[in-house]
Amino acid sequence: MERMALENKIRELRRILHENPEPSGREEGTKALLMRFIKRNTLLEVEDFDGGFYALQKTKKEEQPGIVFRAACCAVRTAEDRAEHRFGNDGHAAALCALGLLAGRETFGRDVYYLFETGSDSGRGGRACAQALKGKNISEIYAVRNIPGLERGRIALRQGSFCCGKRNLVVRFSGSPADLAYPETGKNPAEALGFLLEGLPGLCATGQHAFVNQYSVAGVKAGKPGLRAAADTAEVWISLRSERTADLERIAGKISERAGGLGLRFGLTVRCDTETDFPAVENTVELMPRLQKLGAYSLLKTPMRWDDDFGWLLKNFRGAMLGIGAGTETPALGTADYQYPDALLLPTAELCKRLIGQTL
Repeated sequence: MERMALENKIRELRRILHENPEPSGREEGTKALLMRFIKRNTLLEVEDFDGGFYALQKTKKEEQPGIVFRAACCAVRTAEDRAEHRFGNDGHAAALCALGLLAGRETFGRDVYYLFETGSDSGRGGRACAQALKGKNISEIYAVRNIPGLERGRIALRQGSFCCGKRNLVVRFSGSPADLAYPETGKNPAEALGFLLEGLPGLCATGQHAFVNQYSVAGVKAGKPGLRAAADTAEVWISLRSERTADLERIAGKISERAGGLGLRFGLTVRCDTETDFPAVENTVELMPRLQKLGAYSLLKTPMRWDDDFGWLLKNFRGAMLGIGAGTETPALGTADYQYPDALLLPTAELCKRLIGQTL
C-alpha cells in the first residue's frame, strides 16, 4: 500500500473514532471497529479478551523474545457528562493500526503484539491486559503518547517515571445523630473531618525529596442541609498523585492511619476506600540508550502529572512510555479544543517500527 493511500486510510479511521467517542469500560463500538479494521486490512491473528484485544504478528523463526505496543481506546467523560476524545486515544489507536499495516507486511525474528486496551480510566483494562499477556515470551512493552507544547515529531523521553501514579481515596466517618440543642448526646464527625483536612499538607509533604507528590480534595460532605439535626456522617474525596508508586502507597497509608486515629479519638466508625489505583509509569532504565537512538529527543525534567494505567503492565514486563511532540501551538490535553494531529499518525507508527527492528 502506497504511503499516501495508507495515510488516508488511517486518517479516516481516526476521524470515525473521534466522531464516535465511548467512555471507559463501554467501548463496544470502538473495539468492534478496530477489530474489523485489523481483520480486513492485515493477516494478523486477533485475540479478544475482556479488557481489550491484541493482534499478533507471529514470527516463523523466533530469534528474540516478543515486543508489545499498547494503545488505550476510550474517550474521557467531560464535566457535562459527555464522552469526548480530549487526550488523543483516538489517535493512539489509529497509529497502532498504522503500525500493523506497516510492520505487518515485513518479517521480524520476533513476535509483535498490537495491544488495544479498553477500560483504561478505571485501571481494570491495564490489569486485564497484563493478565492476557501473562506467560508469553515477551521482552519489552511500549506505549507512545502525544505531547502538546513539544515540537511536532520530536521524541520525549524520561529516565524514571514518565507520568505519575494516582490513587483516589474516599474517607468516610460515621457517628450518631443528635438534636441541635443537645449536641453532646451524639457523635458528630465534622470536627474529625476538619482535623483530617488540616493535616493533609503534612501527610503529603515531600520532605527533602525532589519527587512529585501532591493531593487534591475533590469533594467534602458532612451531615445534611436543613438545620434539623447535628451531622452524624462525613466524607472526603482525595486524589493523590506521586512520581513513585512507593510514595503513593506511603501517603495513602498515612492518610488511612490518621483517619483511623481520629475515629478512635472521637468515637467514630471509619472507612477508607480506594476508588482508583494506578501505579506510576516507571520506565525501565536499561532501555533508555536504545530509545535515545530512535531520533531527535528531549528529556523531560519532571514526570507528566496526568495518569495512565500502563503502569500495571510495567509491573510485569520491562518497558517504557515515550512521547511524541504534537506541536508547540497545540491546545493542552484535556481541553475542549484539543484534537490529535493527523500528521502524527504515520510518524508514530514509523517510530515504533524502528523499535521492532532493534536487537536486544
